[in-house]
Amino acid sequence: MIFLGIAGWYGPAHAGTDLDISVADVKITVPGEYRITGVTDIHTIQVGATGPVRVILDNVSIDLTASGGCPVAAGGDSVTVLLNGVNTLRAGGDGKSGMAMGSHTHLDDYVATSGDDGKVGVLTAYGGLYGAGMEGEPIFDGGHWIVNGGTRAAGIRTGMIMNGGAVEVTGGSWSAGIGGNENQDGGVSVINGGSLIVTGGSYGAAIGGGYLGSGNSLTINGGYVTATGGSYASGIGGGEGGNGGSLIMTGGTLEVTGGTNATAIGSGQHGASEGTLTITGGNIGRPAGAIPASRTNGVNPVYLLRIGGFGILAQ
Repeated sequence: MIFLGIAGWYGPAHAGTDLDISVADVKITVPGEYRITGVTDIHTIQVGATGPVRVILDNVSIDLTASGGCPVAAGGDSVTVLLNGVNTLRAGGDGKSGMAMGSHTHLDDYVATSGDDGKVGVLTAYGGLYGAGMEGEPIFDGGHWIVNGGTRAAGIRTGMIMNGGAVEVTGGSWSAGIGGNENQDGGVSVINGGSLIVTGGSYGAAIGGGYLGSGNSLTINGGYVTATGGSYASGIGGGEGGNGGSLIMTGGTLEVTGGTNATAIGSGQHGASEGTLTITGGNIGRPAGAIPASRTNGVNPVYLLRIGGFGILAQ
């Protein structure tokens, strides 16, 4: 049986139950599937079960701007968060993220996995002051995710894996879209499919380091990636004053643009090292501000894409 504890939270919940976040905090410690609904400005969702857990966010809205806290903490060793309808998570307080996860957390769309007819689920997450929109290393499999870093925090800190879905990430000031906060390096990210649009905050790379932070490792095997660096920061690599990282591209399509006086791929302004670049497949599209160059065959235009010291032509 589900019960409301005296401290204002649901007691141990059984699999297959529906929980209303407007009533109380939700703490999941038993494997199974749980559907959560409701609107609140004080309650949170916590997952800490040993074993597989599926959490369906069904038109959930959690706004902790005033009360403070992290709306969703999805720990445990095998957690999948599924979206149904329109969901919003707003963190409150210093260092609080909109959604905190472990490295085994999968993010997907409920309609796609259930076979039901309907629209793709969407979730918008906002970090608090110095808090990332998402914290951890999520694995995106489907759904539509809009992630916004709080002031001086990355959209997604540290890295991610993306297999499908649509993800839009915006970094807060001085921070990367995906990667490091201010004075932090980027993480490890792998893109296998889906659509990813990333914008760095001022002085932060789109994917890589925040201000004075360097890039780390990005591998693109498929999908469509659009990356736009913040002021004086690279599109992929270092924030302002940071070095480049490692980019390996074997497939997919990449459109990347650096910020003012910064490379598209490589170091930010005043960075010392461009990092490494390996391209064995895929396509690099025309970035904003590309410099027209000569045509190679009289048909297809060629543009000069500024990629650190590498110098590459993007056709």
